Amino acid sequence: MENKKKLKIGLFIDNFFPNIDGVVLVVDNLAKELSKYNDVVVVAPYSESYEDDTNRGYKVVRVGSYSVPFSEYRLGKLQTKLSSKYKHLLEENFDIIHIHSPFVIGKLGLTIAKELSIPCICSVHTRFDYEIRRIVDSDIIVNKIMKNIINVFNKCDRCIVVNDPMIKEIKKYGYKYEPVVIYNGTDLKKIENNDINIKKINDLYKLKDENI
Repeated sequence: MENKKKLKIGLFIDNFFPNIDGVVLVVDNLAKELSKYNDVVVVAPYSESYEDDTNRGYKVVRVGSYSVPFSEYRLGKLQTKLSSKYKHLLEENFDIIHIHSPFVIGKLGLTIAKELSIPCICSVHTRFDYEIRRIVDSDIIVNKIMKNIINVFNKCDRCIVVNDPMIKEIKKYGYKYEPVVIYNGTDLKKIENNDINIKKINDLYKLKDENI
């Protein structure tokens, strides 16, 4: 069988280890699986006092960042086309870029893709309007932020959503095309000997069967 050419894949994300959330875990698993057959680079914000694990199977490039007040998150610094980091990312010679957030680093991935004339796809992992409303109680501000977010998605070659209801949500805010639904997977194994394990949990936490 003829050997297929490895792709150089860039995954751009505005939040990554040492922070852990659902999107971080999805990108980590995606990078590990893709790196079995391709060269994968995750581009993420720099985090102080954290050293990336070189045994994860993929490369991590950190972009300068600011700490977000009253939060464990960091915000990536804007990279101009004259910055050394921007030039370094161009030299990675990506074949395709996949952005997982529509903010500073996600936009950086889109810009790099346009300059290299390569495909850029995006994944919408969350309902941004819902998350924004938890912080801002203003329809005007929410709609303005969502307009900027959707503008990033509209510039990508393909948009992936994680469930069917998300299609309606992003179209409501102005997404122009038809997204692709790809459900998030898991590497958890199904529990065997179900009855035995239920008994162990019940005994450990003093539960009764009706609590299951």
